[in-house]
Amino acid sequence: MRIPPIVFHDWAQLYVHGARTRRSREPMPDRTFRAHFHISPQGCSDLWLRLKLGINPQAEHNNVAFEDIKENHLLWTLHYLHTAPTTEVGCTFCGTSQKTYRKYLWSLLCFLYFLSTKLVRSPSMLTCQL
Repeated sequence: MRIPPIVFHDWAQLYVHGARTRRSREPMPDRTFRAHFHISPQGCSDLWLRLKLGINPQAEHNNVAFEDIKENHLLWTLHYLHTAPTTEVGCTFCGTSQKTYRKYLWSLLCFLYFLSTKLVRSPSMLTCQL
């Protein structure tokens, strides 16, 4: 199931602007989104769809089933890949505990690795653009 890009945009706005209410602020420019996650909201939506289609929902890593992964966890992972923060900095940015941050970050990194190896082996999946 495709998640609309605006969902990723709303989560990102919450992370970037902190606890300030996102309803009263003007929308975050795509440039700011890319500065934090190195991808556009549309790219996040496409990557999420690829993950959903390419990974078995019952697959798990570190006792985290893929079906338990949410779209905000993808943003955590993209932020980590783009900025390589320490655990303390990353969990503060994401507004969660270190344990939760590590749990979902490393699980989703594992799922992304699995998907990348699957894409490299299957030229038919390369027809869609990220």
